[in-house]
This record gives sequence, C-alpha cells and structure tokens, in this order.
Amino acid sequence: MKAPKTQEEPLPTSHFERLAKGTLKHAETLAQASSTKLLGLYCRHAALLFFVFVLGALLLYARKGIFWLIPQLIEQVIPVTVSMDLLLSYFSIESFVVSEAWHIISDVVKVVTAGRSDIPVLGASPNLKFYTFSPREVKTALNTFSTTCSNYDSVASVMGRSIRVFMGSYICPVLRYIYPVRWLYDAAHALLGWASPDPTPAGFDGENNCAEDPLDFSWVCAAVGTGYIILEVLLPIFIALVFLEAVFVPLVRVLFDVLQWQNYLGSIGFTLFANMLVVADKSIESIARRFSVGQPTTTGYTARFKTHGE
Repeated sequence: MKAPKTQEEPLPTSHFERLAKGTLKHAETLAQASSTKLLGLYCRHAALLFFVFVLGALLLYARKGIFWLIPQLIEQVIPVTVSMDLLLSYFSIESFVVSEAWHIISDVVKVVTAGRSDIPVLGASPNLKFYTFSPREVKTALNTFSTTCSNYDSVASVMGRSIRVFMGSYICPVLRYIYPVRWLYDAAHALLGWASPDPTPAGFDGENNCAEDPLDFSWVCAAVGTGYIILEVLLPIFIALVFLEAVFVPLVRVLFDVLQWQNYLGSIGFTLFANMLVVADKSIESIARRFSVGQPTTTGYTARFKTHGE
C-alpha cells in the first residue's frame, strides 16, 4: 500500500519579513490617519473650532474697543457720571422693589395658608442706595482701569498677574519675613517673586511692605484679556486634541516598529561584531602556532649543542 501523502508544512516566516510587513502596514495606516481621517475630524469639529476662534477674536476686539472708548468717556466725564449714577440708582431701586414685593407675597401666602405653604425667600432685602459718584472719582477710576489693564496684554501677563492677585497675599508675607537673610531671600524671590508684590519691609530702601498694585480692576482686567488665553492656549489645545485623536494610535505603533527595527539591527550588528572577534581570535591563534612551529625550542637547541660539543 502506498503511504498517504503528507501535506508539506509552510516554512515559518522570518522575523525580518514579519517586521517589514508590519512596519509597512502601520506606516500606511499612519499616512491615512494624518491625511483623510485627520481632515474628516477637523471638518467634523469645524464648528467648535470656529466658535472658539470667533469668541477669542471678539474678546480681543472688545478689549481694544474699551481702551479706545476710555479717552472719549474721560472727555465727556460729567454726562457719563450723571448717566452712571442714574443707571446704578435705577437698578438699586428695582432690586429693592422686587425683593420687597417678593417678601410681601411670601408673608401673605403664609398668612392665608396658616403657615401650611411658604414661598422661599432668597436672601435678605438689598439696601436701597442712591449712587452719587463725582466726575473726579469716575475720571480716576477710568485712568486707573486704563493703566492697570494695559499690562494684561499676553497670556503670560494675564495668567501671571491673576495668580499674583490670588497667591500674592500668601507669598509676600513669607518673602518679607526672610528679607533680612539675603541669600535665602534672593533664592526665594527668584523662584516666587513673580507671584508676589514687592515685599521690601518698612525701614528698608524702596520699602513697599507688600503693598499691591491697584487691585480693584485686577479680575476685570483678567476677564478683559481672556481673548489671549482663548486664542493662544485654548484653541491650540483643541487643535492638538483633534490631531491626537486621529494620529496618536498609528503613531505609537510606528514608533514601536522603529524600536523593534533598532533592536533587530542592533542584534545583527552585535552578532557580526562577535563573529569578527571570534575570527580575529582564531586568526591570531593560527599565526601564533605557525610562528612557534617555525622556531626551534630552547630544549632542542640545548640538546644539539651538547651533541656537537661531545
């Protein structure tokens, strides 16, 4: 009987072939992700990116408009003051009337229902106040706003000055306390001085004693400068997140392939270097043996000398 034919098993794929195929596949995926897929994601998020851009641009133009408007308001400071007093007084009267009316309704409902129903009252009644700002106060406030907020003109200044306002009251007393120890103060001030007002204590040259810059408009200035943060921080973060959503996984696979190629080529190089050392060692050993065969040994030379001497 004839033996049944056995199916020949395929030869195992070499490591080089598998690595080359995987690298080509991952490179193709990365190219597709960084082109068509990335473009599709940007189109999908175009509305959000456009909204963020427009919001940042509007805030920047609003900031420029405010600084352009301040000199005009200063020239017309008297009518501006009267209008502001009337407007603020109107809002104060309206808030007072609405609050009092709400309290009266709550009391009536409580009496009518014998206390079984009660309308919640939100807070105490606001005080009725009539505003009487003088033109000098308004002019000073506008000038202070202009000089204070003009420095909030970049991401670093907006964030740095905001942190200074928030943390300065905690950092400055520490710097003021260690001021007499110059080396310690210099090191601490170099590290934290940007987040603190001048801590020079009273009695020293240039004493400031932690007196801060005008703080009345600090948070307003930070809010007015929010456009810089939106355009220079928030928008790039959104763009980077969309890019990573499309490219991150294929890019990691390609980088892993690069590491595998590095290990593979490194192992080949190490093997070749080790083989070269073995070949060199054998060659040196062979040359040494031939050299030792061609030269007479000391024992043979001494024996022949004695024979001739006899």
